[in-house]
Amino acid sequence: MTCTLEKDGERVERTLGPRDAISVPAGVARSERNDGNEDALMLVIVGAGKLQLPTYPENSPMYGVKRD
Repeated sequence: MTCTLEKDGERVERTLGPRDAISVPAGVARSERNDGNEDALMLVIVGAGKLQLPTYPENSPMYGVKRD
């Protein structure tokens, strides 16, 4: 998978392999491209400046789940 990051006119491209990780700060444009012939899987974690409990749409299996 190839990841491209761009900010203030500077563009950086990196190739990621299995189990690689990348951190992209807020405000940085990014794109991903699967260079292989097989499906690629990605895990995306989006953070916030302040801790927030997640919310889910009514049709989600997680809707209404309460945290102890």
